[in-house]
Amino acid sequence: MLKSISELERPEFERVVKIFLGIHEQMPPIFSAKQVDGVRAYKLAHKFGKETAEKMMQLKPKTITIHDIELLDIMKDNKSFKIRVTCSSGTYIRSLARDIGKALTGKDVGYLKYLLRTQVGEFKLT
Repeated sequence: MLKSISELERPEFERVVKIFLGIHEQMPPIFSAKQVDGVRAYKLAHKFGKETAEKMMQLKPKTITIHDIELLDIMKDNKSFKIRVTCSSGTYIRSLARDIGKALTGKDVGYLKYLLRTQVGEFKLT
């Protein structure tokens, strides 16, 4: 049986996080800028609501590459964790958080609380 995040130990976190290394198919989030018949997905999701929009839209998975992923910290008191990711252009980090949460617990519990982009192409945060 899968556990809640507060019950997991570091080796289990690291094992699951490393599953995401490499080339994968990633489903874009419903609230994304992806075009659906010439309209942004997020606009349809706002207009019709998430559940109706999901049924209307046929978003296709996107091929992404996670070059490196590192577990930095686990905060069991608030059931969260920090990771550092080096990824290909077009990777949805919010979707990655969702997918890691699901892989850890078996439920759609993962979400992105904070994102700090440290590099885009040749431009780096110093």
